[in-house]
Amino acid sequence: MELNINDVHIYRINISEHTGSLPQLKKFLSGDEIKKADRFKFTKDSHSYTISRSFLRNILSQYINLNPAEIKFSYTETGKPFIEYSKIHFNLSHSGDRCIIAVSMTAETGVDIEKVRDSEDLIKVAGRYFSETEIIYLKKFQGKEVTDNFFRIWTLKEAFIKAIGEGLSFPLKDFSVTERTGNIPVLSFNNTSVYSEKHWSLHLLESESGYVSSLAINSDNVNIIYKKIPALIIE
Repeated sequence: MELNINDVHIYRINISEHTGSLPQLKKFLSGDEIKKADRFKFTKDSHSYTISRSFLRNILSQYINLNPAEIKFSYTETGKPFIEYSKIHFNLSHSGDRCIIAVSMTAETGVDIEKVRDSEDLIKVAGRYFSETEIIYLKKFQGKEVTDNFFRIWTLKEAFIKAIGEGLSFPLKDFSVTERTGNIPVLSFNNTSVYSEKHWSLHLLESESGYVSSLAINSDNVNIIYKKIPALIIE
């Protein structure tokens, strides 16, 4: 599959549509992945992991000309997967009944999707994880607008954290994805950081009702392309 240098391919998957194919999908997974799927406490989480990971393998196989089951993942010290000796970069996120996968030629790519959940404590949660700028921005809203903007901020921050591959070892309060004036997304750092020297762009992605998803990528020239998921190679 052709992937130009500035392209980011976005795939969106409805997990529940594929539970009937679980036995076949599990054949795509490595032994370690099968063990991880079997360790989940709840069946729905095991199914979500199996389906998401199988589709990731199937999608990546279109770019690197390997059968899905033959793909071998390596991992950074913080657990971010990559494929050695490949220029293809990718990231996956799933929440509720949805999965989203991003594929690019840019080294640092992150994506996040969240199922929107109403809560009276979102401002309190924001106080623990958001920067001062983001909290001031969020407090401008009332009711449903608080929920919507909370999840926009949350997915943008998570997408960036996943792009740099450091997990929560990079404090969420150390950067902002909004401006007090109301512009979103805008990335800024509260302290000097090696990441502030790079060109980043943040994007709120198209999502189905009830979900919010975002992309972070180490490039300021990005062409986002929404792709249909390829047909599964099921024996």
